[in-house]
Amino acid sequence: MLILSQYCIILISVIFLTSGFSKFLSLSNFRSTLNQLGLHDFASRVVSIGFPILEIIISVSILTDSYSFYTQILIMILLALFFFFSIRTLLKKQTIKCNCFGNLVEENFGITTLIKIIIFAILDGFLLLNKAQLNLTNSVEIIIVFQTVIQLFLLYVLISSLFKYLT
Repeated sequence: MLILSQYCIILISVIFLTSGFSKFLSLSNFRSTLNQLGLHDFASRVVSIGFPILEIIISVSILTDSYSFYTQILIMILLALFFFFSIRTLLKKQTIKCNCFGNLVEENFGITTLIKIIIFAILDGFLLLNKAQLNLTNSVEIIIVFQTVIQLFLLYVLISSLFKYLT
């Protein structure tokens, strides 16, 4: 169970780090998404900068023992927010680009976004229930876990891009 927790923590960290940095690389697209979701121009400017910063902070703080629990709670709050906007977009039958990973992965709010949010919530819930903290003891173990998680994430990006290309 410990090794699964380690992978989940690092996976969440890598996802938030990638998401934060990729949003910075496409701020105007992210701001446009926020405007389409109903935020006014000033609010979308603030959130388009603050949100990626928050994601990067989350990606680092989940790796620390002293902030891990609070970070996992914050992740649940953010997932609830993502879930709300996804449901709202579906109910209004809007087509809005998610920009979850900036321009790295192109996808719209929808059912697949909801499924990813639910999976992510299950992973974070697992960590919360198990009071999991990062406990990698040697550098080889750290490298192997990070390498595996990054490879899985890159595989996801490639499959998403291929699927988008084929449809």
